[in-house]
Amino acid sequence: MRVRACRCLFCIFIVGLAVLCGYRQSRETMHTVKVLRAPDEEQAFENILCSCVRLQGEGHYGSGTIYRITEEQLIIITNKHVLQYFGQDGMVTFFDGKSAAGKILYLSEEYDLGFLAVDTASFSKEELSAYAAVVCGSDSYDKLKKNDCIFMVDIATDLKNPVKHSGEVMNPRKYLEDYGKEMFYGDAYAKEGMSGCGVFDEYGYYLALLSGGTQYNEIAAVPLNVIETEYKRIKK
Repeated sequence: MRVRACRCLFCIFIVGLAVLCGYRQSRETMHTVKVLRAPDEEQAFENILCSCVRLQGEGHYGSGTIYRITEEQLIIITNKHVLQYFGQDGMVTFFDGKSAAGKILYLSEEYDLGFLAVDTASFSKEELSAYAAVVCGSDSYDKLKKNDCIFMVDIATDLKNPVKHSGEVMNPRKYLEDYGKEMFYGDAYAKEGMSGCGVFDEYGYYLALLSGGTQYNEIAAVPLNVIETEYKRIKK
């Protein structure tokens, strides 16, 4: 399987990027996405839109997700290959159209993921109340099996008209030669600009970080356990 990254240009996997700024620890808030008690993909899609963002820099764009909210920062997760374009002119645009500058917190040395932060000082309390961090489905991921339902959101193509793309789990942990690692492997449509978006189950739990896709509707995503491990590193 040849997996390509889903961004505005053909994938060039970027390695060896350095961390561009430090991380300030701050207490995480409890402002998170509402997760459903029963499976309802349409409602889950509506619920998680408040955590979806569009990233833009140097004429390129990609996707991201609000992973955590602290007193001082909105912490966004996306792909490392998306952040290669996120320089001083990089902007984060939220689902409601509000835009703010962001700064890179951490770039993984091993995986196609990175975290950036937007200062909460850029927003009023009313504006902040519209956003929420995703709820990570660690227990849900461990129970995933072939043909379980998943979905992703394309918010980068048209911010005013986000589109849900449904799919199925093929293998929650499959070694993919293109990445040289075990990845989440699914059957779903993905297009340029969707790199960095979240992979969700039908309850709205965050499962993985989309990294690439093929014309045959194969997707590869960074598994949740890797994301959680990498996030702990920037908190030390």
